[in-house]
Amino acid sequence: MFLSPEAADWSAPTNNVARVLRRALERAGIARLNEAGEKLDLHALRHSAATQWARRGVPIVHAQALLGHSDVRLTSRVYTHFAVEDLRGAVEGVAG
Repeated sequence: MFLSPEAADWSAPTNNVARVLRRALERAGIARLNEAGEKLDLHALRHSAATQWARRGVPIVHAQALLGHSDVRLTSRVYTHFAVEDLRGAVEGVAG
């Protein structure tokens, strides 16, 4: 119904970075949608970056600044994802 400023369908990437990512995934044979229906796109890469930074001990306020978030709660609640192994490592680190 509504087109982008370039008169393209919004479902198609309209910016250069999204096109580059799409082409790189195609060339590498990596699906943009997994079996669970999760998309691999620039937004997913932001989530991955925030999670990896947290796993490596980067202060959450630094991740917030890098992602351009106005509220650290958004970064911590939405963008960082921990697995059981992450939590186990944290407990073992405290236990010595």
